[in-house]
Amino acid sequence: MLNLDRYSGKPIRSLFGGFAVSLLERGRVVMIIIMKEETTNEQMQSLMGALQEAGLEIGIASGVGHKILGLIGDTTCVDEEKLLLHPQVVQVMRVHE
Repeated sequence: MLNLDRYSGKPIRSLFGGFAVSLLERGRVVMIIIMKEETTNEQMQSLMGALQEAGLEIGIASGVGHKILGLIGDTTCVDEEKLLLHPQVVQVMRVHE
C-alpha cells in the first residue's frame, strides 16, 4: 500500500510534480485517488464515469506501481469509505493546498 502519511501538510505541487501543476492550472484539485497499477482501462472508465456523473473533472497519471486520479470540483458528494471498497482503489486523499 502506498503510504502518503509522510506527505501530510506538503503542498500538492511537491507531491505529484508536473501532474499536479497541470491539474492546478485547470482548477483546484480537491481529491486524489490512488489505484493499483494493474487496474484495467475498463475498471478505470467505470469508476471515472460514476465520478463524472457527479459533475467532477478527472485528471489521470500513471506512476511507478500506481495510477492516480485527480478529482477537480465539488467532492462533498464523494464518499471516501465507499471508494475504498472498490477493489482497485488503494488510497483516497482529500487535498488542501
